[in-house]
Amino acid sequence: MKRGLSFAKPHILLILLAIVMMLGSSGAQLILPNYQGKILDDVIKGDYPTFAFDIKLFLGFTIAVGILGGIRNICFNLVGQKMANEIRNRLFRSVIIQDIVYFDGTTTGGMALIIAEIIFFVLF
Repeated sequence: MKRGLSFAKPHILLILLAIVMMLGSSGAQLILPNYQGKILDDVIKGDYPTFAFDIKLFLGFTIAVGILGGIRNICFNLVGQKMANEIRNRLFRSVIIQDIVYFDGTTTGGMALIIAEIIFFVLF
């Protein structure tokens, strides 16, 4: 766990931005059903000026959910890719310093498979 967090430490600002975007998106999603109810109430009452205002707010919250969710996904994907790249680089450095005997007994495909499995288990 500590090792995984050590890979995430350099990207803490992106992670925090993603968390803030997640909270904002979730908050906007929680507000949406309330405005759906208000829109229906306005239609039943025939209060069209309030209906237009509530529609604008509903559209604004819907757009906010999409934008904030998109930024959140971009941030988390970017952090994941950077962490995977750092793990690959560290693994490559550790493989390169091995004795030549190691390379005689291990195929390239075998090394690639081992590295891919290690990265998969660390990130997921």
